Amino acid sequence: YVDVLGLPYFWNEEGIYSVTPSQSGQMIVQPLTVGTVLSFYNNIPIPSRQYARGAYNPINYTIQWLYRTTVENGTKTSVGNRYQYDGVLVYNTFNKAFYPYSVDTNSASINSITYIQGPGSSNSFDPVFKYFASSGTSVTLADIHDTSYVDWQNTGNPANYTSYRDWE
Repeated sequence: YVDVLGLPYFWNEEGIYSVTPSQSGQMIVQPLTVGTVLSFYNNIPIPSRQYARGAYNPINYTIQWLYRTTVENGTKTSVGNRYQYDGVLVYNTFNKAFYPYSVDTNSASINSITYIQGPGSSNSFDPVFKYFASSGTSVTLADIHDTSYVDWQNTGNPANYTSYRDWE
């Protein structure tokens, strides 16, 4: 599940749901995929739905869920590739829009997601989703901010580059 301002949004075998308070104060479960992206969701393998991971960005009102687009290799109890994600489903909690995209995992695997924000000072970095990524025995944090940057070579080894942040 993903915590969205204290309320859970979650996946199960049938769809994606949110829990919200009603006018009477009772909690109600609302389906989000019915009438929207249910046919897309039904094409995600059921085991992939079980191991999906997500995070919420309160600045732009989006949830990003990571999932596998294919059934994991090996037996059902194999953990080796269960958390190697190549699909992302984004949900905007403000305008109720879904949009998917995929990640090229030929060089590195995306293994988890988290939302990180700075302490809020003028020197603070912008809030962003960070992805835990791995390639062989190397592990790093990755993010999506400029598609012209190259972090991994096709060999699966990290590319040599200089990285910095200009704090103007």
